[in-house]
Amino acid sequence: MSILLDTDVLSGFAKIGGLGLINELFSSEEMLITNGVYEELVYIKESGYGFVDQIFTFAKNTPMRGDELNIYHSFMEHTNLGKGELQCIAVCIVRNYPFITN
Repeated sequence: MSILLDTDVLSGFAKIGGLGLINELFSSEEMLITNGVYEELVYIKESGYGFVDQIFTFAKNTPMRGDELNIYHSFMEHTNLGKGELQCIAVCIVRNYPFITN
């Protein structure tokens, strides 16, 4: 199974060098991020925070499919949550993946 992770959780663990702790909890799982989370992480990296490089090697980016994009766009009309969170939720609904966020 795969697990989707949000920017804040990944950033918090990466800042303390603790991404390995996530692996200890979910050792056989594939760690994924959406394009929205990836873009948020790129912005953080461009702001000068090097811990993001750990995240890029830890989690794999997964593109959204058409049905997931439709759900994501419908969410955008009704909430103030960020792009990364909304994309993760849409993917989790369709693929039945767990989502780790704060």
